[in-house]
Amino acid sequence: KPTSPGFAQGKAYIYEKSFGVRIPYHHITSEEISKECDNIDRAIEDSIAELDSIEKSAIAEHGTAQSQIFASHIALLMDPRFIEKVKSMIRKDRLNAVLAFDKEAKALMSAFNEVAEDEHIRAKAQDVKDVLHRVLRHLGHDVKQTLEELPRDCVVVAHELLPSDTLNLDRENVVAVVTEVGGATSHSAILARAMGIPLISQVKDACNEIPAKSDLLVDGTTGTVTVGAGQDIREKFTLKKNHFDNVNAMARKELREHCKTKNGVEITLKGNIGRAYEADDVLKYKLGGVGLLRTEHLFLKNDEPPSLNQQADAYGYLAGKLKGRPVTVRTFDFGGHKKPRFLEGEQQIIPRGLRFSLEHPNIFKKQLRAIFTVYEKYPNIEVMFPMVGGRDDLLEVRDIAKQIACELGLEKLPRLGAMIETPSALNELNEVMEMSDFISIGTNDLCQFVLNKDRGSIDEEAILNPGVIEKIKMAVEMAKEKSVPISVCGEAAGNQFLACILVGLGICELSMSPVRAPLVNYTIRQQNFKELMRISSEYLRA
Repeated sequence: KPTSPGFAQGKAYIYEKSFGVRIPYHHITSEEISKECDNIDRAIEDSIAELDSIEKSAIAEHGTAQSQIFASHIALLMDPRFIEKVKSMIRKDRLNAVLAFDKEAKALMSAFNEVAEDEHIRAKAQDVKDVLHRVLRHLGHDVKQTLEELPRDCVVVAHELLPSDTLNLDRENVVAVVTEVGGATSHSAILARAMGIPLISQVKDACNEIPAKSDLLVDGTTGTVTVGAGQDIREKFTLKKNHFDNVNAMARKELREHCKTKNGVEITLKGNIGRAYEADDVLKYKLGGVGLLRTEHLFLKNDEPPSLNQQADAYGYLAGKLKGRPVTVRTFDFGGHKKPRFLEGEQQIIPRGLRFSLEHPNIFKKQLRAIFTVYEKYPNIEVMFPMVGGRDDLLEVRDIAKQIACELGLEKLPRLGAMIETPSALNELNEVMEMSDFISIGTNDLCQFVLNKDRGSIDEEAILNPGVIEKIKMAVEMAKEKSVPISVCGEAAGNQFLACILVGLGICELSMSPVRAPLVNYTIRQQNFKELMRISSEYLRA
């Protein structure tokens, strides 16, 4: 998976991080309990001081959004419930400090890793692992290994990079990173993009298959690693690299607030984000607002759902920061095997998206109430429902929305939108549009259902399947007929070539990872809208 774009050529450096000696398993005496609890307190205090310094450095070098990764590490270490669970194992189970912290951290990592469908949630497991290794090191049971001093022009090949590893990369000598696990929304990927380092993840068995010091070509736009390439391949690679570097340099230099085609058709670009602090990136890349705010992270911090005030604070901060630009809050998208910790006792598989929300009305109503409370102060906020099944879902959810608005004394509802991702929503598209203030197409899930494939096997270019293109065109034509705004907020919108196809189909609003917006903006500005329409029309007939 290409997770940080760019091209690089260098020699493989196999990074097999050792996490120290095996954790000793032994019981302690009652006299040792106090000492082991003190050891935990000391290690946590030292870790927080270290992280505070790292956070300040990250702010200075990369900005607030990237520094918040390490702020979340501090927050975990300051969580009294988490620390109390560790100390409880020391007191009740008579475990030594190292083993108690290791067990509790790994239990938390396991809970996050079980949510295999959501990269944002899996990123939290990576954060916990980073914190675990830091605390273990301060307890004397983790070897400090970094990537600070490396050979010139090296490509780091690793099983995974934790956020701390990535921040400590020897940027003078590292030209790219290849990992066996991870994804585009992992915190290591976020840092790599901020640092301009190409990164490819999910290269199976890379540490064993790629020989140390072998010559590598890394194409971070397609996710391709070439080992020991011949002269012809290297020459073609160099041409692609030079073109990519030149275009990206122009895209950054000519970054503009408004994205227009050559003949003046305006295309709105917005950001897909998962945290309120990523508002900085929306402003940095001059986007028209937030097209998709994922809210699941708010429900994964604790063993209990977030309070109304906690949610309202997060939504209000974002809406206020963007100063009137639209902020589309997607209600939580749990379901399938993806569920929060406070529902661990429920059956293994639960319904996805909006259906899950409607089956958990207390949690869902609290989220809507939080959004509606913010709407009173910030009318730029709007609501979007994921995995809408059809007319019945929207009837039910609109009744709930009206009831909450009435209780709050709101004269007007915020705009309520539906995500088109399911076959049932496509079958009832006419009714769904009549009941929605706006429509957004989630290309990842749409492709999964239309092509009947596992979600993990869907890549950006799956959208080019004629069956998918036809469904998008059908939605665009109906939206135009009914005067309903329509956008695309799937990953395909962040690919400059696919974005041009979508614009040619009639999509005039695209939402993507903010870091990908400059190249999309630049590419669209080079096109004539009528020519894009012609190309898309020919594609449909091909």
